[in-house]
Amino acid sequence: MPRHAQFHKKKKIGPEHTRLAGAGLFLLLWLILARIVDHPILLPGPWAVLKSLFGLFGRSDFWQSLGLSLLSIVTGFFAALILALGAGILAYFIPPADLFFAPLLSICRSAPLAALTIILMIWLSPSSLPFVLILLAVTPLIYADTKAGLAAASPELLETAFVFRFRKRDRFRCIYLPSLKRQLLPTLEFTAGLAWKAGITGEILALPTRHLGTGLYEAKIQLESAEVLAHLAVIVFLSRLLAKVLILLLQHESRREAAETRPASADQTLPARAGALPTDAPEIETSETSETPKTPETREATLKKQKKETAETALKIRDLSKSYDGKTVINELSADIPAGRITFVLGPSGRGKTTLFRILAGLEAADSGRICFSERLYGSRSLRFGVSFQDGRLLENESGQQNLLLVSGAETKEEKARFLEKWEKEMRRLGLPPEQKVRYYSGGMKQKLSLLRTLAAPSDILILDEVFREVDPLSEEAMIALLLREQAGRTVLAAGHKAELAERLAEHEIRV
Repeated sequence: MPRHAQFHKKKKIGPEHTRLAGAGLFLLLWLILARIVDHPILLPGPWAVLKSLFGLFGRSDFWQSLGLSLLSIVTGFFAALILALGAGILAYFIPPADLFFAPLLSICRSAPLAALTIILMIWLSPSSLPFVLILLAVTPLIYADTKAGLAAASPELLETAFVFRFRKRDRFRCIYLPSLKRQLLPTLEFTAGLAWKAGITGEILALPTRHLGTGLYEAKIQLESAEVLAHLAVIVFLSRLLAKVLILLLQHESRREAAETRPASADQTLPARAGALPTDAPEIETSETSETPKTPETREATLKKQKKETAETALKIRDLSKSYDGKTVINELSADIPAGRITFVLGPSGRGKTTLFRILAGLEAADSGRICFSERLYGSRSLRFGVSFQDGRLLENESGQQNLLLVSGAETKEEKARFLEKWEKEMRRLGLPPEQKVRYYSGGMKQKLSLLRTLAAPSDILILDEVFREVDPLSEEAMIALLLREQAGRTVLAAGHKAELAERLAEHEIRV
Protein backbone atom coordinates (compact mmCIF):
# COMPACT_ATOMS: atom_id res chain seq x y z
CA MET A 1 0.00 0.00 0.00
CA PRO A 2 1.46 3.45 -0.93
CA ARG A 3 2.65 5.56 1.98
CA HIS A 4 1.03 8.91 2.59
CA ALA A 5 3.60 11.44 3.82
CA GLN A 6 2.42 13.78 6.56
CA PHE A 7 4.03 17.11 7.38
CA HIS A 8 4.80 17.57 11.08
CA LYS A 9 5.27 21.02 12.49
CA LYS A 10 8.28 21.52 14.69
CA LYS A 11 7.23 22.15 18.26
CA LYS A 12 8.49 25.45 19.59
CA ILE A 13 9.81 25.83 23.10
CA GLY A 14 8.46 28.86 24.93
CA PRO A 15 10.88 31.72 25.70
CA GLU A 16 10.32 31.30 29.46
CA HIS A 17 11.40 27.65 29.36
CA THR A 18 14.42 28.55 27.20
CA ARG A 19 15.55 31.25 29.63
CA LEU A 20 15.12 28.98 32.66
CA ALA A 21 17.04 26.16 30.99
CA GLY A 22 19.82 28.56 29.98
CA ALA A 23 20.08 30.04 33.49
CA GLY A 24 20.19 26.57 35.02
CA LEU A 25 22.95 25.43 32.66
CA PHE A 26 24.97 28.61 33.36
CA LEU A 27 24.73 28.13 37.14
CA LEU A 28 25.74 24.47 36.83
CA LEU A 29 28.85 25.35 34.77
CA TRP A 30 29.71 28.16 37.17
CA LEU A 31 29.47 25.82 40.15
CA ILE A 32 31.65 23.17 38.47
CA LEU A 33 34.32 25.72 37.45
CA ALA A 34 34.37 27.28 40.92
CA ARG A 35 35.00 23.85 42.47
CA ILE A 36 37.77 23.11 39.95
CA VAL A 37 39.51 26.49 40.50
CA ASP A 38 38.86 26.33 44.25
CA HIS A 39 40.01 29.93 44.90
CA PRO A 40 37.58 32.58 46.28
CA ILE A 41 39.50 35.48 44.73
CA LEU A 42 39.93 34.04 41.21
CA LEU A 43 36.40 32.62 40.93
CA PRO A 44 33.96 32.74 43.86
CA GLY A 45 31.10 30.26 43.71
CA PRO A 46 27.39 31.11 43.29
CA TRP A 47 26.65 30.76 47.01
CA ALA A 48 29.48 33.15 47.99
CA VAL A 49 28.17 35.75 45.50
CA LEU A 50 24.63 35.28 46.80
CA LYS A 51 25.84 35.81 50.36
CA SER A 52 27.65 39.04 49.33
CA LEU A 53 24.53 40.19 47.50
CA PHE A 54 22.38 39.84 50.63
CA GLY A 55 25.14 41.60 52.54
CA LEU A 56 24.88 44.57 50.14
CA PHE A 57 21.11 44.70 50.63
CA GLY A 58 21.66 45.24 54.34
CA ARG A 59 23.91 48.29 53.87
CA SER A 60 22.40 51.79 53.68
CA ASP A 61 25.33 53.16 51.64
CA PHE A 62 24.62 50.54 48.95
CA TRP A 63 21.03 51.73 48.54
CA GLN A 64 22.21 55.33 48.36
CA SER A 65 24.75 54.36 45.67
CA LEU A 66 22.10 52.43 43.77
CA GLY A 67 19.71 55.40 43.86
CA LEU A 68 22.33 57.90 42.64
CA SER A 69 23.50 55.62 39.82
CA LEU A 70 19.94 54.82 38.80
CA LEU A 71 19.04 58.51 38.69
CA SER A 72 22.16 59.43 36.72
CA ILE A 73 21.86 56.60 34.16
CA VAL A 74 18.09 56.79 33.62
CA THR A 75 18.25 60.59 33.29
CA GLY A 76 21.13 60.27 30.81
CA PHE A 77 19.31 57.63 28.79
CA PHE A 78 16.08 59.60 28.47
CA ALA A 79 18.01 62.78 27.68
CA ALA A 80 19.80 60.87 24.90
CA LEU A 81 16.48 59.43 23.70
CA ILE A 82 14.80 62.85 23.46
CA LEU A 83 17.86 64.44 21.86
CA ALA A 84 18.27 61.64 19.29
CA LEU A 85 14.57 61.52 18.40
CA GLY A 86 14.40 65.27 17.93
CA ALA A 87 17.59 65.40 15.86
CA GLY A 88 16.58 62.36 13.79
CA ILE A 89 13.12 63.75 12.98
CA LEU A 90 14.62 67.13 12.12
CA ALA A 91 17.29 65.58 9.87
CA TYR A 92 14.73 63.41 8.05
CA PHE A 93 12.27 66.19 7.26
CA ILE A 94 14.96 68.87 6.78
CA PRO A 95 17.87 66.98 5.12
CA PRO A 96 20.41 69.86 5.37
CA ALA A 97 20.28 69.44 9.17
CA ASP A 98 22.00 66.07 8.73
CA LEU A 99 25.07 67.89 7.40
CA PHE A 100 25.43 69.45 10.84
CA PHE A 101 24.71 66.33 12.91
CA ALA A 102 26.62 63.76 10.81
CA PRO A 103 30.23 64.77 11.73
CA LEU A 104 29.48 64.93 15.46
CA LEU A 105 27.72 61.58 15.50
CA SER A 106 30.42 59.99 13.36
CA ILE A 107 33.00 60.92 16.01
CA CYS A 108 30.79 59.47 18.75
CA ARG A 109 30.37 56.19 16.84
CA SER A 110 34.02 55.77 15.84
CA ALA A 111 36.03 57.02 18.82
CA PRO A 112 36.73 54.47 21.61
CA LEU A 113 34.68 55.15 24.72
CA ALA A 114 37.81 55.00 26.90
CA ALA A 115 39.50 57.72 24.80
CA LEU A 116 36.44 59.96 25.04
CA THR A 117 36.34 59.35 28.78
CA ILE A 118 39.96 60.47 29.25
CA ILE A 119 39.31 63.68 27.31
CA LEU A 120 36.08 64.43 29.17
CA MET A 121 37.68 63.84 32.57
CA ILE A 122 39.76 66.98 31.90
CA TRP A 123 36.68 69.10 31.31
CA LEU A 124 33.91 67.59 33.48
CA SER A 125 33.33 66.91 37.16
CA PRO A 126 33.25 63.23 38.23
CA SER A 127 29.50 63.31 38.94
CA SER A 128 28.57 64.56 35.44
CA LEU A 129 30.90 62.25 33.46
CA PRO A 130 28.59 59.17 33.41
CA PHE A 131 25.67 61.31 32.16
CA VAL A 132 27.72 62.69 29.24
CA LEU A 133 29.15 59.27 28.34
CA ILE A 134 25.62 57.90 28.06
CA LEU A 135 24.69 60.72 25.68
CA LEU A 136 27.72 59.95 23.50
CA ALA A 137 27.08 56.19 23.46
CA VAL A 138 23.31 56.10 22.97
CA THR A 139 22.47 59.15 20.83
CA PRO A 140 24.10 57.99 17.52
CA LEU A 141 22.25 54.66 17.52
CA ILE A 142 18.80 56.08 18.25
CA TYR A 143 19.41 58.95 15.81
CA ALA A 144 20.23 56.52 12.98
CA ASP A 145 17.24 54.28 13.71
CA THR A 146 14.91 57.27 13.98
CA LYS A 147 15.83 58.27 10.45
CA ALA A 148 15.57 54.65 9.27
CA GLY A 149 12.14 54.23 10.90
CA LEU A 150 10.77 57.36 9.25
CA ALA A 151 12.25 56.34 5.89
CA ALA A 152 10.51 52.94 6.19
CA ALA A 153 7.04 54.54 6.31
CA SER A 154 4.74 53.03 3.67
CA PRO A 155 5.09 54.98 0.38
CA GLU A 156 1.60 53.80 -0.59
CA LEU A 157 0.07 55.34 2.54
CA LEU A 158 2.06 58.53 1.99
CA GLU A 159 0.56 58.74 -1.50
CA THR A 160 -2.86 58.30 0.08
CA ALA A 161 -2.10 61.14 2.51
CA PHE A 162 -1.04 63.35 -0.42
CA VAL A 163 -4.19 62.65 -2.43
CA PHE A 164 -6.57 63.19 0.47
CA ARG A 165 -4.54 66.08 1.93
CA PHE A 166 -4.00 64.75 5.42
CA ARG A 167 -2.99 67.31 7.99
CA LYS A 168 0.70 67.12 8.88
CA ARG A 169 -0.03 65.93 12.41
CA ASP A 170 -2.36 63.17 11.13
CA ARG A 171 0.22 62.08 8.55
CA PHE A 172 2.88 61.80 11.25
CA ARG A 173 0.64 60.07 13.80
CA CYS A 174 -0.97 57.55 11.45
CA ILE A 175 1.86 56.76 9.00
CA TYR A 176 5.27 57.81 10.30
CA LEU A 177 4.80 57.03 14.00
CA PRO A 178 3.84 53.31 13.62
CA SER A 179 6.86 52.80 11.35
CA LEU A 180 9.10 54.59 13.85
CA LYS A 181 7.86 52.41 16.72
CA ARG A 182 8.59 49.20 14.81
CA GLN A 183 12.15 50.35 14.13
CA LEU A 184 12.88 51.62 17.63
CA LEU A 185 11.61 48.72 19.74
CA PRO A 186 14.69 46.47 19.34
CA THR A 187 17.00 49.50 19.40
CA LEU A 188 15.68 50.75 22.72
CA GLU A 189 16.18 47.35 24.32
CA PHE A 190 19.82 47.33 23.18
CA THR A 191 20.57 50.97 24.02
CA ALA A 192 19.11 50.60 27.53
CA GLY A 193 21.82 48.03 28.23
CA LEU A 194 24.41 50.21 26.51
CA ALA A 195 23.45 53.15 28.75
CA TRP A 196 24.26 51.09 31.84
CA LYS A 197 27.60 49.97 30.38
CA ALA A 198 28.60 53.54 29.53
CA GLY A 199 27.33 54.92 32.85
CA ILE A 200 29.09 52.33 35.02
CA THR A 201 32.28 52.72 32.95
CA GLY A 202 32.19 56.44 33.65
CA GLU A 203 31.66 55.83 37.36
CA ILE A 204 34.59 53.38 37.57
CA LEU A 205 36.93 55.80 35.81
CA ALA A 206 35.77 59.05 37.44
CA LEU A 207 34.94 57.53 40.86
CA PRO A 208 32.13 59.91 41.87
CA THR A 209 31.09 59.70 45.51
CA ARG A 210 28.66 56.90 46.42
CA HIS A 211 27.80 55.36 43.05
CA LEU A 212 27.55 51.69 42.05
CA GLY A 213 30.64 51.92 39.84
CA THR A 214 32.64 53.37 42.74
CA GLY A 215 31.52 50.52 45.03
CA LEU A 216 32.43 47.96 42.40
CA TYR A 217 35.91 49.50 41.99
CA GLU A 218 36.51 49.60 45.74
CA ALA A 219 35.49 45.93 46.06
CA LYS A 220 38.01 45.08 43.33
CA ILE A 221 40.79 47.00 45.14
CA GLN A 222 40.05 45.04 48.32
CA LEU A 223 40.08 41.73 46.36
CA GLU A 224 36.44 41.06 47.31
CA SER A 225 35.63 39.14 44.13
CA ALA A 226 32.28 37.90 45.44
CA GLU A 227 31.22 41.51 46.12
CA VAL A 228 32.41 42.55 42.65
CA LEU A 229 30.17 39.90 41.07
CA ALA A 230 27.31 40.88 43.40
CA HIS A 231 27.58 44.49 42.14
CA LEU A 232 27.68 43.16 38.57
CA ALA A 233 24.52 41.11 39.16
CA VAL A 234 22.69 44.24 40.39
CA ILE A 235 23.85 46.23 37.35
CA VAL A 236 22.74 43.53 34.89
CA PHE A 237 19.35 43.25 36.62
CA LEU A 238 18.77 47.04 36.50
CA SER A 239 19.84 47.13 32.85
CA ARG A 240 17.29 44.47 31.92
CA LEU A 241 14.64 46.14 34.06
CA LEU A 242 15.07 49.48 32.25
CA ALA A 243 14.81 47.76 28.86
CA LYS A 244 11.63 45.91 29.89
CA VAL A 245 9.99 49.06 31.27
CA LEU A 246 10.67 50.89 27.99
CA ILE A 247 9.22 48.08 25.88
CA LEU A 248 6.14 47.82 28.10
CA LEU A 249 5.54 51.56 27.91
CA LEU A 250 5.67 51.50 24.11
CA GLN A 251 3.49 48.41 23.79
CA HIS A 252 0.92 49.39 26.42
CA GLU A 253 -1.04 51.74 24.20
CA SER A 254 -1.10 49.32 21.27
CA ARG A 255 -2.33 46.48 23.48
CA ARG A 256 -5.00 48.66 25.05
CA GLU A 257 -6.29 49.76 21.65
CA ALA A 258 -6.28 46.18 20.38
CA ALA A 259 -8.28 45.04 23.42
CA GLU A 260 -10.80 47.84 22.96
CA THR A 261 -11.34 47.08 19.28
CA ARG A 262 -11.36 43.29 19.23
CA PRO A 263 -13.50 41.94 16.39
CA ALA A 264 -17.13 41.70 17.36
CA SER A 265 -19.07 38.51 16.67
CA ALA A 266 -20.28 37.94 13.15
CA ASP A 267 -23.92 38.68 13.99
CA GLN A 268 -22.91 42.07 15.41
CA THR A 269 -20.69 43.26 12.59
CA LEU A 270 -22.21 41.80 9.44
CA PRO A 271 -25.70 41.60 8.01
CA ALA A 272 -27.62 38.36 8.34
CA ARG A 273 -26.85 37.49 4.72
CA ALA A 274 -24.12 38.68 2.42
CA GLY A 275 -24.88 42.12 1.03
CA ALA A 276 -28.10 42.58 3.02
CA LEU A 277 -28.58 45.68 5.12
CA PRO A 278 -28.20 45.53 8.91
CA THR A 279 -31.45 45.50 10.83
CA ASP A 280 -30.68 48.82 12.55
CA ALA A 281 -29.70 50.65 9.34
CA PRO A 282 -31.98 53.40 8.05
CA GLU A 283 -33.96 52.47 4.97
CA ILE A 284 -32.75 53.68 1.61
CA GLU A 285 -35.11 56.17 0.03
CA THR A 286 -36.60 54.85 -3.20
CA SER A 287 -39.37 57.31 -3.84
CA GLU A 288 -39.92 57.86 -7.54
CA THR A 289 -41.04 61.43 -6.82
CA SER A 290 -37.69 62.34 -5.22
CA GLU A 291 -35.88 65.13 -7.01
CA THR A 292 -32.65 63.08 -7.27
CA PRO A 293 -32.84 59.43 -8.40
CA LYS A 294 -32.16 57.11 -5.46
CA THR A 295 -31.84 53.66 -7.04
CA PRO A 296 -29.75 52.26 -9.87
CA GLU A 297 -32.85 51.61 -11.96
CA THR A 298 -34.18 55.19 -11.84
CA ARG A 299 -30.67 56.54 -12.25
CA GLU A 300 -30.05 54.44 -15.35
CA ALA A 301 -33.27 55.70 -16.89
CA THR A 302 -32.14 59.25 -16.25
CA LEU A 303 -28.71 58.54 -17.78
CA LYS A 304 -30.28 57.54 -21.07
CA LYS A 305 -31.77 61.01 -21.31
CA GLN A 306 -28.56 62.67 -20.23
CA LYS A 307 -26.48 60.89 -22.86
CA LYS A 308 -28.47 62.65 -25.54
CA GLU A 309 -27.44 66.01 -24.16
CA THR A 310 -24.05 67.59 -24.77
CA ALA A 311 -21.92 67.62 -21.61
CA GLU A 312 -19.27 70.20 -20.84
CA THR A 313 -15.71 68.89 -20.88
CA ALA A 314 -14.09 68.63 -17.46
CA LEU A 315 -10.60 67.84 -18.73
CA LYS A 316 -8.78 67.22 -21.98
CA ILE A 317 -5.97 64.69 -22.41
CA ARG A 318 -3.68 65.29 -25.37
CA ASP A 319 -0.91 62.98 -26.68
CA LEU A 320 -0.21 61.53 -23.23
CA SER A 321 2.63 59.00 -23.08
CA LYS A 322 4.29 57.10 -20.24
CA SER A 323 6.86 54.31 -20.18
CA TYR A 324 8.76 52.34 -17.52
CA ASP A 325 12.23 50.92 -18.18
CA GLY A 326 11.77 51.32 -21.92
CA LYS A 327 8.35 49.65 -21.96
CA THR A 328 5.55 51.91 -23.18
CA VAL A 329 2.46 51.77 -20.98
CA ILE A 330 0.49 54.72 -22.40
CA ASN A 331 1.14 55.78 -25.99
CA GLU A 332 -0.10 59.20 -27.16
CA LEU A 333 -3.49 58.94 -25.49
CA SER A 334 -5.98 61.72 -26.29
CA ALA A 335 -9.45 61.98 -24.80
CA ASP A 336 -12.08 64.41 -23.53
CA ILE A 337 -13.69 63.66 -20.17
CA PRO A 338 -17.23 65.02 -19.76
CA ALA A 339 -18.03 66.88 -16.55
CA GLY A 340 -20.38 65.34 -14.01
CA ARG A 341 -20.51 62.00 -15.83
CA ILE A 342 -19.19 58.50 -15.16
CA THR A 343 -16.39 57.67 -17.59
CA PHE A 344 -15.08 54.12 -17.77
CA VAL A 345 -11.50 53.49 -18.86
CA LEU A 346 -11.52 50.15 -20.66
CA GLY A 347 -8.70 47.90 -21.75
CA PRO A 348 -6.87 44.69 -20.86
CA SER A 349 -4.60 44.43 -17.83
CA GLY A 350 -1.24 46.15 -18.18
CA ARG A 351 -2.43 48.76 -20.68
CA GLY A 352 -2.03 51.75 -18.37
CA LYS A 353 -5.40 52.32 -16.69
CA THR A 354 -3.89 52.63 -13.21
CA THR A 355 -0.97 54.64 -14.59
CA LEU A 356 -3.40 57.11 -16.19
CA PHE A 357 -5.20 57.52 -12.86
CA ARG A 358 -1.89 58.08 -11.05
CA ILE A 359 -0.90 60.79 -13.53
CA LEU A 360 -4.26 62.52 -13.14
CA ALA A 361 -4.00 62.43 -9.32
CA GLY A 362 -0.47 63.89 -9.38
CA LEU A 363 1.28 60.71 -8.23
CA GLU A 364 3.20 60.22 -11.49
CA ALA A 365 4.57 62.56 -14.14
CA ALA A 366 3.87 61.83 -17.81
CA ASP A 367 6.80 61.51 -20.22
CA SER A 368 5.04 63.71 -22.74
CA GLY A 369 1.64 65.18 -23.52
CA ARG A 370 -0.58 67.46 -21.49
CA ILE A 371 -3.73 67.47 -19.38
CA CYS A 372 -5.95 70.57 -19.37
CA PHE A 373 -8.67 71.06 -16.76
CA SER A 374 -11.66 73.28 -17.43
CA GLU A 375 -10.91 76.75 -16.11
CA ARG A 376 -14.61 77.66 -16.25
CA LEU A 377 -15.51 74.73 -13.97
CA TYR A 378 -12.55 74.72 -11.60
CA GLY A 379 -11.00 78.17 -11.90
CA SER A 380 -7.33 78.52 -11.00
CA ARG A 381 -7.53 76.66 -7.66
CA SER A 382 -5.78 73.39 -6.90
CA LEU A 383 -7.99 70.46 -7.89
CA ARG A 384 -8.90 67.87 -5.28
CA PHE A 385 -9.22 64.19 -6.16
CA GLY A 386 -10.94 61.37 -4.33
CA VAL A 387 -9.24 58.07 -5.18
CA SER A 388 -10.24 54.48 -4.50
CA PHE A 389 -6.93 52.72 -4.98
CA GLN A 390 -6.80 49.25 -6.45
CA ASP A 391 -5.06 47.93 -3.33
CA GLY A 392 -7.28 49.82 -0.87
CA ARG A 393 -4.55 51.68 1.05
CA LEU A 394 -6.56 52.06 4.21
CA LEU A 395 -5.03 52.73 7.61
CA GLU A 396 -5.24 49.25 9.09
CA ASN A 397 -4.59 50.30 12.70
CA GLU A 398 -7.32 52.94 12.67
CA SER A 399 -11.05 52.35 12.92
CA GLY A 400 -13.28 52.58 9.87
CA GLN A 401 -14.77 55.73 11.35
CA GLN A 402 -11.33 57.31 11.79
CA ASN A 403 -10.34 56.44 8.20
CA LEU A 404 -13.25 58.56 7.02
CA LEU A 405 -12.70 61.35 9.51
CA LEU A 406 -9.08 61.80 8.40
CA VAL A 407 -10.19 62.81 4.88
CA SER A 408 -13.16 64.92 5.97
CA GLY A 409 -11.37 68.24 6.36
CA ALA A 410 -13.53 68.86 9.46
CA GLU A 411 -11.84 71.10 12.02
CA THR A 412 -14.30 71.81 14.84
CA LYS A 413 -16.13 69.31 17.03
CA GLU A 414 -19.42 70.38 15.48
CA GLU A 415 -18.14 69.77 11.95
CA LYS A 416 -16.80 66.35 12.91
CA ALA A 417 -20.07 65.41 14.62
CA ARG A 418 -22.12 66.36 11.53
CA PHE A 419 -19.74 64.48 9.26
CA LEU A 420 -19.85 61.30 11.37
CA GLU A 421 -23.62 61.46 11.75
CA LYS A 422 -23.99 61.24 7.98
CA TRP A 423 -21.25 58.76 7.09
CA GLU A 424 -21.68 56.36 10.00
CA LYS A 425 -25.18 55.74 8.67
CA GLU A 426 -23.70 54.90 5.28
CA MET A 427 -21.20 52.54 6.92
CA ARG A 428 -23.98 50.68 8.66
CA ARG A 429 -25.96 50.49 5.41
CA LEU A 430 -23.01 48.56 3.97
CA GLY A 431 -22.56 46.39 7.06
CA LEU A 432 -19.36 48.07 8.27
CA PRO A 433 -18.84 48.45 12.05
CA PRO A 434 -17.62 52.09 12.41
CA GLU A 435 -15.51 51.65 15.55
CA GLN A 436 -13.76 48.42 14.59
CA LYS A 437 -10.14 48.47 13.41
CA VAL A 438 -9.81 48.07 9.64
CA ARG A 439 -7.33 45.20 10.07
CA TYR A 440 -10.28 43.08 11.19
CA TYR A 441 -12.31 43.86 8.03
CA SER A 442 -12.62 41.30 5.24
CA GLY A 443 -11.41 42.09 1.72
CA GLY A 444 -14.91 43.03 0.56
CA MET A 445 -15.50 45.22 3.60
CA LYS A 446 -12.28 47.11 2.86
CA GLN A 447 -13.44 47.74 -0.71
CA LYS A 448 -16.68 49.21 0.63
CA LEU A 449 -14.79 51.44 3.04
CA SER A 450 -12.45 52.56 0.25
CA LEU A 451 -15.44 53.72 -1.81
CA LEU A 452 -16.97 55.43 1.23
CA ARG A 453 -13.73 57.28 1.93
CA THR A 454 -13.52 58.47 -1.68
CA LEU A 455 -17.08 59.77 -1.65
CA ALA A 456 -16.79 61.34 1.79
CA ALA A 457 -13.66 63.36 0.98
CA PRO A 458 -14.10 66.89 -0.41
CA SER A 459 -13.16 66.50 -4.09
CA ASP A 460 -13.77 67.69 -7.64
CA ILE A 461 -13.00 64.45 -9.48
CA LEU A 462 -13.51 60.85 -8.32
CA ILE A 463 -11.19 58.04 -9.46
CA LEU A 464 -12.35 54.47 -8.85
CA ASP A 465 -9.74 51.83 -9.68
CA GLU A 466 -11.26 48.33 -9.49
CA VAL A 467 -13.39 49.37 -6.53
CA PHE A 468 -16.11 46.77 -7.17
CA ARG A 469 -13.83 43.72 -7.06
CA GLU A 470 -13.98 41.23 -4.17
CA VAL A 471 -17.61 42.04 -3.37
CA ASP A 472 -20.65 39.83 -3.74
CA PRO A 473 -23.55 40.84 -6.07
CA LEU A 474 -25.75 42.25 -3.30
CA SER A 475 -22.89 44.32 -1.88
CA GLU A 476 -22.11 45.54 -5.39
CA GLU A 477 -25.69 46.75 -5.77
CA ALA A 478 -25.47 48.61 -2.46
CA MET A 479 -22.16 50.21 -3.52
CA ILE A 480 -23.57 51.29 -6.89
CA ALA A 481 -26.57 52.85 -5.14
CA LEU A 482 -24.20 54.68 -2.80
CA LEU A 483 -22.07 55.97 -5.70
CA LEU A 484 -25.06 57.28 -7.64
CA ARG A 485 -26.55 58.82 -4.51
CA GLU A 486 -23.36 60.57 -3.35
CA GLN A 487 -21.74 61.44 -6.69
CA ALA A 488 -23.12 64.96 -6.21
CA GLY A 489 -22.37 66.12 -9.75
CA ARG A 490 -18.69 65.22 -9.56
CA THR A 491 -16.81 63.83 -12.55
CA VAL A 492 -16.06 60.11 -12.12
CA LEU A 493 -13.37 58.03 -13.82
CA ALA A 494 -13.60 54.30 -13.20
CA ALA A 495 -11.84 51.13 -14.28
CA GLY A 496 -12.83 47.52 -13.87
CA HIS A 497 -12.95 44.13 -15.54
CA LYS A 498 -16.71 43.61 -15.30
CA ALA A 499 -18.05 44.39 -18.79
CA GLU A 500 -21.68 44.37 -17.64
CA LEU A 501 -20.89 46.94 -14.95
CA ALA A 502 -19.23 49.27 -17.45
CA GLU A 503 -22.11 48.87 -19.87
CA ARG A 504 -24.58 49.63 -17.11
CA LEU A 505 -22.91 52.68 -15.55
CA ALA A 506 -20.68 54.21 -18.22
CA GLU A 507 -21.93 57.46 -19.71
CA HIS A 508 -18.64 57.79 -21.58
CA GLU A 509 -15.83 55.39 -22.43
CA ILE A 510 -12.09 55.61 -23.07
CA ARG A 511 -10.20 52.67 -24.53
CA VAL A 512 -6.49 52.23 -23.85
